[in-house]
Amino acid sequence: MVDIGGNDLFLAKEISDCAATRTVIDPICSDIDQQVVDGIRVIGRFVEQVDLSSDIERPDLVVFRHTLEHIAEPRKLFGQLFQQCSPDCLYVAEVPCFENLVEAMRFDAIFHQHFQYYDLAAFRHLLWECGGEYVAHSYNHQGSCGGALLVAFRRATAVASKPEIDVDARIHWIEKRISAYTQQMALMGQLLKELPRPVYGYGAGLMMATLAYHLGTDFSELDCVLDDDPSRDGWEYENVHVTVRHPSSVDLQPNSSYVITSLENVRPIARRIVGLQPRRVLQPLLA
Repeated sequence: MVDIGGNDLFLAKEISDCAATRTVIDPICSDIDQQVVDGIRVIGRFVEQVDLSSDIERPDLVVFRHTLEHIAEPRKLFGQLFQQCSPDCLYVAEVPCFENLVEAMRFDAIFHQHFQYYDLAAFRHLLWECGGEYVAHSYNHQGSCGGALLVAFRRATAVASKPEIDVDARIHWIEKRISAYTQQMALMGQLLKELPRPVYGYGAGLMMATLAYHLGTDFSELDCVLDDDPSRDGWEYENVHVTVRHPSSVDLQPNSSYVITSLENVRPIARRIVGLQPRRVLQPLLA
């Protein structure tokens, strides 16, 4: 088994009972390159720099969890995998699902760290282009970026016909959702400016600056951003002028106003805020 992009080794450790050999490939692990950790061989390089047919034992299972969207040339990678791995190798990829992202209007989750965004139709078309064969799929609608798509595939065993995609219909749907999102962000940005003080953000999301951009604010309306992780108390953002505080370090009075500032954690944050007897709660996205 090979886990591409499994930098924390979590997944490789979890499937120890069903894999004779386990390898993790991730350039983030360069400081432990070629080491064996808990029975897992670690290669701290980009997968494009690894020959999976000679550098390691040819894998019959390859997984990538939230890695493929960071790959600049997925066709080239799939070609490499199909050539270097076992002919009957099973591949399992989890990616942010563009279909779910558009449905949830999570356009704030489109940012520079991702080269690609996939939905099922686009993924199956990519497989067809590369000589791959779709096996199965599943959705995680509670996943990050509006939801995740899990696809199992393998090298094609027969010539398949080209998948058909109604591009015009897809563009029309996406444009309608973008328009609704833009209108909602404008309204929420105005409501944010009118919230009764004091106003606290809740949830120190990593992409808070992106949310601020879409809301048309710099979050100067906020007294601070609350986060339940004690290690973040006192943190500051590089490009959003607001300080992160743990709730225990702030005198939170009933009838304060709150803004949910981490859209990845809306439900647990909303439950947390209710216990604080808020006057107003602003959830920037109502999709």
